Amino acid sequence: MDTIFGKDVGAGAALNVAASDATAAANDSFNSDAAFQAFRVPLEFEAFVAQAATLPLPGRGNTIERWRELARLAAEDLNLCKVAESHADALAILTECRARFTPRPRSRWAVWITDMPSAGLRATRLEEHFMVSGRKTWCAGAPWVTDALVSARDSASQPLLLHVHLDQPGVQIESERDVGVGLRDCGIREVTFDNAIAEAIGTPGEYVSRPGYWHASMGIAACWYGATLAIAQLLRERCEKRPDAHARAHLGAVDIAITAAAGMLRGAADVIDAAPKRDLQGLALRVRGIVEYAASTTVERVGRALGAAPLCLDPEHSGRVADLMVFLRQSHAERDLEQLSAFSIREHASWIL
Repeated sequence: MDTIFGKDVGAGAALNVAASDATAAANDSFNSDAAFQAFRVPLEFEAFVAQAATLPLPGRGNTIERWRELARLAAEDLNLCKVAESHADALAILTECRARFTPRPRSRWAVWITDMPSAGLRATRLEEHFMVSGRKTWCAGAPWVTDALVSARDSASQPLLLHVHLDQPGVQIESERDVGVGLRDCGIREVTFDNAIAEAIGTPGEYVSRPGYWHASMGIAACWYGATLAIAQLLRERCEKRPDAHARAHLGAVDIAITAAAGMLRGAADVIDAAPKRDLQGLALRVRGIVEYAASTTVERVGRALGAAPLCLDPEHSGRVADLMVFLRQSHAERDLEQLSAFSIREHASWIL
C-alpha cells in the first residue's frame, strides 16, 4: 500500500521493519498452539504485539503516527487491525488509568466493553480484588489473547473496568461460533465468567470519563479510514488505466470525501496533542461521523463505478468491503448524530471559519 501511505509513516515504518523478525519468533513460540494455526491473523497479531511498545501513545505529541499505523494495518487486513487496535488501546488505558502493574512480556490484550441487553458482567469485591460472573459477547481475539479489560457493574451498579487474566478456571471461551462474512477471522467468541478473579483498573466510571476514551474512539475512525483508502485505491487504479468519464466522476466524489476525512483526522490529532486532558467528545463525534460518511460514500461509489465484478471475483476486495461494513457498525449511527446535535447547539464557534 505504499501508493496510499507513502514511506513517511514514522512509527509504522519501524513496526514494519521488525515485523518479519517478530513473526519468526511467534512461529517458534506458538507452533504447539493449535488455535494459533487456525487463522491467518494470529501470527501477524503476535508480530504487532512484539513491537507495540514503539507505537506512540495518544496525546504525547505524535498521535498522528499512531493513527497512521492503525490505518496501515486496516488497509492490509481489518481482521488483524481489529485485534491489534484493541491490544494497543489496552496498553494506553493501563497507562492513563495508572495500573499498578506492568503487562507481562509478550502478553496479548483485548478490550471488551460491549454489553448486550441479555449479557453483562457483575462484579463482587473480595478484599483487594473482584469476583466476576456473567457473559461477554462480541469478544474479538478471544481465542488468542492472554488478558482482557472488561466492563462490569458492582453491587451498587457503578461501572467498572476490570483486568482479567484469561488463563484461570473461572473463564470459559467458546471453542467455535458461526459468524457472518465480515470480520469472520478476528476470533469473535462469547466468553463466560464464573467467579473469575479480576482487578480494578482506575476508579469507578473513570474508563468512560477519562480524556483517552475519546482519543481511542478517534483511533477507531483511523482504522475505518485505512480500509476506506484501500477500497478507493481500486477505483483510482482503474481510472488511471481506463478513461471512463463516469468512473472518474465517482473517483472525484470519493476524493472529496476522503480528503475531508484526512483533514479532520490530522486536525484532531493536533488538538489531542495540544490539549491531551481536554474533553473532546464533540470533536470525536464529528471525526467519526465524517470518516464514516467517507467510508460509506467510497463503498457505494466504488461499487457503482466498477460494478459487481470486483465483489464477485476479487476475494480481497469483497472481503475488505464486508469487513469494513461490520467495523463501521462500531459507530452508534443516529444515536451519535443526536448527541452531536447538542454540541452543535452549544458550540456555535465550530461553524466559524
